[in-house]
Amino acid sequence: MQIFQRQLKTIVETGDPGHIIVKAHMYDTYHEMEITLTIETCSRVIKAAWGRVLRSPYDLCPKTEARLQNLIGAKVAKGVHRIVAAGVGGSEGCTHFYELVMDSLRAAVQALNHLEWANIPPGEERRAFLRRAMAGECYVYSHPELEPRLLVEE
Repeated sequence: MQIFQRQLKTIVETGDPGHIIVKAHMYDTYHEMEITLTIETCSRVIKAAWGRVLRSPYDLCPKTEARLQNLIGAKVAKGVHRIVAAGVGGSEGCTHFYELVMDSLRAAVQALNHLEWANIPPGEERRAFLRRAMAGECYVYSHPELEPRLLVEE
């Protein structure tokens, strides 16, 4: 017998010139919520953050929506999880908004890296860019001695 389920969907789109928009939606047995982040591509800084609780177990849960404003000005870079934890999570925040933001930021990094990667001519320079961008975050790029076989089109 199933006792809990959760679905998470994250989409990254181009926004106004020089920006991406990250939309995330979470639905589980007890909650439904969504967030939208606008990130400037050149600086990787969060310029806007919005969220809403669509369904929750308690009437007070929507009070945590405003804490997403604490993300404005944060740079999407190593250590951003601390800013998210302090600004969105904790005893005054919401663990589910924290999860949604962190998933959104992981998706944003993938999208931002793709945008930068797409402007590099195919070949070794692209691979070198990915090694720099993903070292310490990805097994393949953290081990330069490996020679992985690419399974998708470059």
